[in-house]
Amino acid sequence: MSLFVSEKLALPRGTDTGTMSTSNGVQGMKLTGTKIKRQPITERDVKLTDGRGLYLLVKKNGGSRLWRYKFNFGGKEQLMALGEYPVVTLEAARQKHLAARRLLDAGINPMDQRKQDKVTGKVFDEVFTEWYSKERSGWSNRHAGYVLRRYQADIKSSLGGLGIGQVKATDVTACVLSIEGRAAEMARRALSTINNVFVFAVTRGYAPTNPVAGIKPSALFKPAPTANFARVSDGDLPELLRALDKLPGTGTVKLGAKLLALTMLRTRELTEMRWSEIFDLDGKEPMLKIEASRMKMRVEFKQPLSYQAAEMFRALRVLNGDSEFVFPADRDSSKPINSVSILRAIERAGYKGRQTGHGFRSLGATVLSENGTSDRVIDAILAHSRKGVIGAYVKDQRIAEKREALQWLADHYDKLRAISAVAA
Repeated sequence: MSLFVSEKLALPRGTDTGTMSTSNGVQGMKLTGTKIKRQPITERDVKLTDGRGLYLLVKKNGGSRLWRYKFNFGGKEQLMALGEYPVVTLEAARQKHLAARRLLDAGINPMDQRKQDKVTGKVFDEVFTEWYSKERSGWSNRHAGYVLRRYQADIKSSLGGLGIGQVKATDVTACVLSIEGRAAEMARRALSTINNVFVFAVTRGYAPTNPVAGIKPSALFKPAPTANFARVSDGDLPELLRALDKLPGTGTVKLGAKLLALTMLRTRELTEMRWSEIFDLDGKEPMLKIEASRMKMRVEFKQPLSYQAAEMFRALRVLNGDSEFVFPADRDSSKPINSVSILRAIERAGYKGRQTGHGFRSLGATVLSENGTSDRVIDAILAHSRKGVIGAYVKDQRIAEKREALQWLADHYDKLRAISAVAA
């Protein structure tokens, strides 16, 4: 006899998918959280069915409520415990139920597999939690929250209940392709997360192989469209600089937009700047030292300031020196402004859709490259980690070369602004 068991065989013997007879203590069809909570206490055991052999056994006289899965394997009826409600929620019980049915379809008795897993392995969700706990200390709160939310929303329901050693490449592809239809980039990130979990699992001996290793994203996903941050052409740069000079307002956001051009920082790196990260502002070598937790590379980043940039930071000190932040929010100075504020200022200058805060990085890199600045220095200014650059970046970050390049850039922008003013 073949070990393959169809879903029909996986159904409880002597039952169907319709409403269960109340004469044997079985009630209802598909369960809901409300139905479970409203189930009254009775003098006999009651089974609340969810279909395909899954039911909640409500013990008499207010006793425990236990998840059970009844199925046939090899012609014999078996009963599998799936945990106690509400510790195991309705959703979690369905995940365990689905994982067990998948094993049945593969000709594996889920009861036997559970015994084996207790000895040799863990389920994917357990390994993810262990991996996440290990990696969490090296991430920012924002990134850690994103990874956890995306796992819970996109991965857990498909893979969480499967034994880590039993996950197949087809399970992984089915999971990420179901995400791609609504969010292609999230699907790619989900595949990366799953791969990282399996690299960890193989290293720890939880899984014999990594099923993601043979999956090529280029063969799995549609080509991702190239997305560049909007920026003006080099010929339009003088007029953009003049437009920023004319921005109305108190000066905080206006100076922020201009400082993006001079520092070439990422927008959030600038808008969340603290005064404690600025050094020698009144001296000869003003410097930004951004803490590692705020940087993409998780390494403290040092960016020299041109004389023009230092002057703007001194102006901001007069405006906002009482706050911890260089760019405090208007309504709550204990928090930084939203980085979107800079983009809105650029839009008010008449450059909506033509220039973004991040676009100043590309613009500055182009101008510096045309001036003969080396790629390695430009990469160091941008805090990029291309091969061949990371070693030098971590060692000394090319401070002297960056200072010279950024000062040239600030002087060049002043010349462009002056030329534009004369032409006007």
